[in-house]
Amino acid sequence: MSNRQHAAQIIRRRELEQLLQLSRGTLYNKLDPKSQYYDATFPRPIPLGAVSIGWVLSEVNTWVHKQKVASRGGKS
Repeated sequence: MSNRQHAAQIIRRRELEQLLQLSRGTLYNKLDPKSQYYDATFPRPIPLGAVSIGWVLSEVNTWVHKQKVASRGGKS
């Protein structure tokens, strides 16, 4: 098995916006505990450098799946 198979795929904010069809403001509201739209279950970004962040794609996909299940009364 190569190291690449173990590496998590990281997506940047614009990719996340496109994937979830959410605006930048909505994403940051979901991350802000002071916002009325805060979502403690929303995946946290990880630092990629001094000023850049990204999200682990598998964590985002898990969050989407849980949202789908919850919206259907616990059935996948």
